[in-house]
Amino acid sequence: MKSRLNVILAERHMTKRQVERALGVSKGTVYLWSTDRGIEGITLRNLSRLAEALGCRMADIFEE
Repeated sequence: MKSRLNVILAERHMTKRQVERALGVSKGTVYLWSTDRGIEGITLRNLSRLAEALGCRMADIFEE
């Protein structure tokens, strides 16, 4: 599975830090999710929260 998080952030002119603050996750968590290996470990709850914060569907955040 490949993370599309960096692409979505760029399209929305958002930073990883902004998402960290919006979700209340620890520093570096969004960076981890932006990697292919890290997106595989995201929980469904966090994926849902991330999609909501980005204004997209959960499926938009990754590609197989």
